[in-house]
Amino acid sequence: MPIKTIIIKTTKATPHISVTEWAASRLKAKWFEIQLAINELGIRTHEYMINYISSNKKRGDSPHVDGTVRLEDSIELENFGGFGSGQVGFGIGRLDVLQAKSPYWYVLNYGFTSKGERYVPNYGGLVRGEFSPSGRPDASKANGNEPFIYSTRGYGMYPKRPIRPINYIEAAKFRLGNELRIILSQVL
Repeated sequence: MPIKTIIIKTTKATPHISVTEWAASRLKAKWFEIQLAINELGIRTHEYMINYISSNKKRGDSPHVDGTVRLEDSIELENFGGFGSGQVGFGIGRLDVLQAKSPYWYVLNYGFTSKGERYVPNYGGLVRGEFSPSGRPDASKANGNEPFIYSTRGYGMYPKRPIRPINYIEAAKFRLGNELRIILSQVL
Protein backbone atom coordinates (compact mmCIF):
# COMPACT_ATOMS: atom_id res chain seq x y z
CA MET A 1 0.00 0.00 0.00
CA PRO A 2 1.49 3.29 -1.01
CA ILE A 3 2.25 5.77 1.79
CA LYS A 4 0.54 9.09 1.41
CA THR A 5 2.22 12.07 2.84
CA ILE A 6 0.06 14.84 4.18
CA ILE A 7 1.71 18.20 4.38
CA ILE A 8 0.04 20.88 6.42
CA LYS A 9 1.22 24.40 5.91
CA THR A 10 0.51 27.01 8.51
CA THR A 11 0.41 30.66 7.87
CA LYS A 12 0.57 33.46 10.36
CA ALA A 13 -1.31 36.64 9.73
CA THR A 14 -0.28 39.64 11.78
CA PRO A 15 -2.31 42.77 11.29
CA HIS A 16 -0.22 45.83 10.60
CA ILE A 17 -1.16 48.54 13.04
CA SER A 18 0.72 51.79 13.23
CA VAL A 19 0.24 53.23 16.69
CA THR A 20 1.56 56.56 15.46
CA GLU A 21 -1.04 56.75 12.69
CA TRP A 22 -3.80 55.63 15.06
CA ALA A 23 -2.85 58.23 17.70
CA ALA A 24 -2.53 60.94 15.05
CA SER A 25 -6.00 60.18 13.71
CA ARG A 26 -7.46 60.32 17.24
CA LEU A 27 -5.68 63.60 17.98
CA LYS A 28 -6.81 65.08 14.68
CA ALA A 29 -10.43 64.08 15.30
CA LYS A 30 -10.43 65.61 18.79
CA TRP A 31 -8.07 68.56 18.22
CA PHE A 32 -10.52 71.25 19.37
CA GLU A 33 -11.30 69.28 22.55
CA ILE A 34 -7.58 68.95 23.21
CA GLN A 35 -6.98 72.67 22.69
CA LEU A 36 -9.76 73.55 25.10
CA ALA A 37 -8.54 71.05 27.70
CA ILE A 38 -4.94 72.30 27.51
CA ASN A 39 -6.00 75.95 27.77
CA GLU A 40 -8.06 75.08 30.86
CA LEU A 41 -5.09 73.12 32.21
CA GLY A 42 -2.96 76.25 31.87
CA ILE A 43 -5.43 78.30 33.89
CA ARG A 44 -5.68 75.60 36.59
CA THR A 45 -1.88 75.20 36.80
CA HIS A 46 -1.39 78.97 37.08
CA GLU A 47 -3.97 79.16 39.90
CA TYR A 48 -2.42 76.12 41.60
CA MET A 49 1.06 77.68 41.56
CA ILE A 50 -0.18 80.94 43.07
CA ASN A 51 -2.20 79.13 45.75
CA TYR A 52 0.76 76.84 46.50
CA ILE A 53 3.04 79.83 47.08
CA SER A 54 0.45 81.57 49.29
CA SER A 55 -0.23 78.49 51.40
CA ASN A 56 3.46 77.61 51.88
CA LYS A 57 4.66 81.01 53.07
CA LYS A 58 6.45 81.03 56.38
CA ARG A 59 5.43 84.60 57.16
CA GLY A 60 2.74 86.97 55.98
CA ASP A 61 3.23 89.57 53.27
CA SER A 62 5.76 92.29 53.99
CA PRO A 63 5.31 95.69 52.40
CA HIS A 64 7.61 96.07 49.42
CA VAL A 65 9.37 99.42 49.65
CA ASP A 66 11.98 98.61 47.00
CA GLY A 67 9.58 98.56 44.04
CA THR A 68 9.20 94.78 43.93
CA VAL A 69 5.85 92.99 44.25
CA ARG A 70 4.63 89.78 45.81
CA LEU A 71 5.77 86.75 43.87
CA GLU A 72 2.16 85.70 43.34
CA ASP A 73 1.45 89.01 41.60
CA SER A 74 4.39 88.71 39.21
CA ILE A 75 3.59 85.22 37.90
CA GLU A 76 1.68 85.56 34.64
CA LEU A 77 -0.01 83.07 32.33
CA GLU A 78 0.86 83.35 28.64
CA ASN A 79 -0.94 81.32 25.96
CA PHE A 80 0.69 80.17 22.71
CA GLY A 81 -1.12 79.14 19.56
CA GLY A 82 -4.84 79.07 19.93
CA PHE A 83 -7.98 77.74 18.34
CA GLY A 84 -7.61 76.89 14.68
CA SER A 85 -3.82 76.92 14.79
CA GLY A 86 -1.55 73.91 14.68
CA GLN A 87 -0.23 74.39 18.17
CA VAL A 88 -1.52 74.92 21.67
CA GLY A 89 0.36 75.65 24.84
CA PHE A 90 1.03 78.02 27.68
CA GLY A 91 3.83 79.39 29.79
CA ILE A 92 3.68 80.35 33.44
CA GLY A 93 6.07 82.94 34.82
CA ARG A 94 8.24 84.74 32.26
CA LEU A 95 11.79 84.98 33.59
CA ASP A 96 12.29 88.60 32.52
CA VAL A 97 9.10 89.68 34.34
CA LEU A 98 9.96 87.63 37.45
CA GLN A 99 13.48 89.04 37.54
CA ALA A 100 12.19 92.62 37.26
CA LYS A 101 9.20 92.41 39.64
CA SER A 102 10.25 89.66 42.10
CA PRO A 103 13.99 89.07 41.91
CA TYR A 104 13.82 86.70 44.91
CA TRP A 105 11.76 84.11 42.91
CA TYR A 106 14.79 81.84 42.53
CA VAL A 107 15.65 81.83 46.24
CA LEU A 108 12.04 81.06 47.21
CA ASN A 109 11.88 78.10 44.85
CA TYR A 110 15.35 76.57 45.27
CA GLY A 111 16.62 77.95 48.59
CA PHE A 112 19.84 79.10 46.93
CA THR A 113 20.97 82.16 45.03
CA SER A 114 21.58 81.72 41.32
CA LYS A 115 25.28 81.33 42.23
CA GLY A 116 24.48 78.28 44.36
CA GLU A 117 24.87 79.91 47.77
CA ARG A 118 22.43 79.50 50.64
CA TYR A 119 20.61 82.80 51.10
CA VAL A 120 20.51 84.36 54.55
CA PRO A 121 18.84 87.80 54.48
CA ASN A 122 21.50 90.50 54.10
CA TYR A 123 24.03 87.64 54.07
CA GLY A 124 23.94 87.49 57.86
CA GLY A 125 24.73 91.19 58.31
CA LEU A 126 22.83 93.70 60.40
CA VAL A 127 19.20 94.14 59.39
CA ARG A 128 17.04 96.86 60.90
CA GLY A 129 13.30 96.50 61.30
CA GLU A 130 10.62 94.76 63.31
CA PHE A 131 7.96 92.10 63.04
CA SER A 132 4.51 93.47 62.39
CA PRO A 133 1.98 93.94 63.97
CA SER A 134 3.57 92.95 67.32
CA GLY A 135 6.55 95.29 66.88
CA ARG A 136 8.82 92.68 68.44
CA PRO A 137 12.48 92.62 67.46
CA ASP A 138 12.81 88.84 67.75
CA ALA A 139 11.02 86.31 65.53
CA SER A 140 10.79 83.76 68.33
CA LYS A 141 8.93 86.24 70.54
CA ALA A 142 6.62 87.23 67.70
CA ASN A 143 4.08 84.56 66.82
CA GLY A 144 6.39 83.03 64.19
CA ASN A 145 4.45 84.04 61.11
CA GLU A 146 4.43 87.83 61.22
CA PRO A 147 6.01 89.62 58.28
CA PHE A 148 9.27 91.47 58.85
CA ILE A 149 9.22 95.15 57.99
CA TYR A 150 12.53 96.77 57.16
CA SER A 151 13.04 100.24 58.59
CA THR A 152 15.91 102.51 59.55
CA ARG A 153 14.43 103.11 63.02
CA GLY A 154 13.65 99.49 63.89
CA TYR A 155 15.56 97.06 66.00
CA GLY A 156 18.81 95.57 64.77
CA MET A 157 19.19 91.85 64.24
CA TYR A 158 21.59 89.46 62.56
CA PRO A 159 19.72 86.79 60.57
CA LYS A 160 21.16 83.32 61.11
CA ARG A 161 18.97 80.90 59.18
CA PRO A 162 18.78 80.64 55.40
CA ILE A 163 15.47 80.99 53.63
CA ARG A 164 13.86 77.59 53.18
CA PRO A 165 12.70 76.74 49.65
CA ILE A 166 9.05 76.06 48.90
CA ASN A 167 9.67 74.34 45.51
CA TYR A 168 6.62 75.88 43.86
CA ILE A 169 7.92 75.23 40.33
CA GLU A 170 8.41 71.51 40.96
CA ALA A 171 4.99 71.20 42.62
CA ALA A 172 3.30 72.85 39.62
CA LYS A 173 5.27 70.70 37.13
CA PHE A 174 4.27 67.52 38.97
CA ARG A 175 0.60 68.47 38.97
CA LEU A 176 0.78 69.59 35.33
CA GLY A 177 2.27 66.23 34.28
CA ASN A 178 -0.42 64.27 36.10
CA GLU A 179 -3.27 66.29 34.65
CA LEU A 180 -1.80 66.18 31.13
CA ARG A 181 -1.59 62.37 31.32
CA ILE A 182 -5.26 62.29 32.30
CA ILE A 183 -6.22 64.53 29.37
CA LEU A 184 -4.28 62.40 26.88
CA SER A 185 -5.67 59.14 28.29
CA GLN A 186 -9.20 60.46 27.79
CA VAL A 187 -8.48 61.45 24.20
CA LEU A 188 -6.55 58.38 23.09
